[in-house]
Amino acid sequence: MKKDLNKLKKSDLIKELNRIQKKYDRLVKSNGYNKNKIFMPEEFPFAYLIISDDSKIKYVNERFTKLLGYTVKDIPTIDAWFEKAYKNEDYRKYVKEVWTDDTAKTTSKIEIPRTFTVNCKTKKSKQIKFFANRLKDRSIIVFVEDVTELHNSQQKLLQSKKKYKDFFSQVNDPIYLWKINKDGSVGNCVEANKAAVTMLGYTKTELKKLSPIDITAKSNKYKVAKYSKILMD
Repeated sequence: MKKDLNKLKKSDLIKELNRIQKKYDRLVKSNGYNKNKIFMPEEFPFAYLIISDDSKIKYVNERFTKLLGYTVKDIPTIDAWFEKAYKNEDYRKYVKEVWTDDTAKTTSKIEIPRTFTVNCKTKKSKQIKFFANRLKDRSIIVFVEDVTELHNSQQKLLQSKKKYKDFFSQVNDPIYLWKINKDGSVGNCVEANKAAVTMLGYTKTELKKLSPIDITAKSNKYKVAKYSKILMD
């Protein structure tokens, strides 16, 4: 029964890849197949390339070419890949150092996912995440994933957080953030701006140990639960 490769995890894909390569090795021995040919299903649901133990790029699948534009003719060796994918000399040196350190390991799992800015053949830059594993014949399969959209979203989020943080710290009105307990009640303070700290005279550390009731005058404590419920509703 043919496996649905789109449903396999990367770790399972490696097992499937090794199974296919082992089967092909048997065909080479028994039928004289071209041992230099890469026998790989194009339906693998990831873009990937295969690098031999002597740093030659043996294969890139169609998904890889579609994503980054390069074919094996464009990048016959890992050095050719570095030259084309990383135009900035300092950045290229950094990526090479990371690659050298990662591939020096003897385990099958070469490294945790790495993300680099890659120059496509079209000159467009993309944020690419790399997952690498060593195969039975010591060659390396590198899965590549386009995370440009995620990267851009994260950058926008960081910018938004900075704007919020700047506003929160600089506004003249006191602002408190309170924890909401599982039962819906209001818990201790989780954050307060400079104006709030100045107004009450507590340090921020002290405030984080207090709830709204703790900083409310005795005559108004009964109102805390009432107004908290109104705000929650």
